Amino acid sequence: MGTLPILRAATDISATSGEYFGPTKMNEMRGYPEEVKSSAKSYDEELAAKLWKVSEKLTQIIYNFK
Repeated sequence: MGTLPILRAATDISATSGEYFGPTKMNEMRGYPEEVKSSAKSYDEELAAKLWKVSEKLTQIIYNFK
């Protein structure tokens, strides 16, 4: 059951970029994958920037997207 959201996202021909699939039953912990909204933290751009910087530091790989 744990792989079903990933499989759906990868194989559903109607899925579009940015959609998030996961279970919808029992506090989004059980059930077959349906389109759901990701956590509020996933929309926090400041937090994402911090995570990116930490990831670059730990991996010693710097990406320049200019």
